[in-house]
Amino acid sequence: MKLKLVALVLVAVFCLMSVKASFGDNYGVKFVSCVTSDNETSPDVGSVSAYIDNDKYLICSVDDGYCGYEGYVDFVVENTATDEIVFHDIVVTVDDGTAISVVVSGVSIGDTIAPGGTVSGRVSISVLGGAAQGASYSFSVDFVFVENFV
Repeated sequence: MKLKLVALVLVAVFCLMSVKASFGDNYGVKFVSCVTSDNETSPDVGSVSAYIDNDKYLICSVDDGYCGYEGYVDFVVENTATDEIVFHDIVVTVDDGTAISVVVSGVSIGDTIAPGGTVSGRVSISVLGGAAQGASYSFSVDFVFVENFV
């Protein structure tokens, strides 16, 4: 009876490990850089800022944006794992979707990164007509990866 219980527990643990590996959790992948810019020349009113949180999340904000203001965050993601990985999902969490629009380019779901390889992309932020004057708006970008089982 004990042997059957131990075998059942081992099978359950193995299944749970397989599910986690197949759905991904960003292990072995990290943001390695981010650089901001915008479409302003003069006057310089709005600003965009970004930082990398725990190597996994790109946290961005727009300050003093106005309708027509655009900010950009160029980023690099590195595969530090020993296996090729695949972009499984791109999750953008915006505080106020009526004030800003966020588009990620340069990477697409299904793209792969070889072990030790990097991929560059850009986050483009457009301030919409619903933005309040002098307000700050924050958002985050998170990539979900899975191991390439091919």
